[in-house]
Amino acid sequence: MVENELKEIDNDPKRLFLGGFSQGSSLALNVGATHRDKIGGIVMYAGFMSKFIKIDKDQELPDLMVIHGDSDEMMPWGKAKRLLKTIADRPNLQTCIFKGMGHNLYDEEA
Repeated sequence: MVENELKEIDNDPKRLFLGGFSQGSSLALNVGATHRDKIGGIVMYAGFMSKFIKIDKDQELPDLMVIHGDSDEMMPWGKAKRLLKTIADRPNLQTCIFKGMGHNLYDEEA
């Protein structure tokens, strides 16, 4: 799948980003971590790092954005914190935490 998408963008991995919501973000992280040289970045929304994904503190990752609501009951913020603890202090990491937001893509209350 990754190779097919790269062909569509002239084999420029800097232009290929993966994104996912909830469990889909865990899948995006797994693909990005195992195909580092073929992925430009990952956007994780309301997600987590599965216990089946092994990322070393020194392992290179594509650019990574983590978006999460601090009131998410389906995928508690604590699970996202595990990911952030593993990848902390990386210059290519951005986080966006929405106060009062639950497990959804848009919340008028947040």
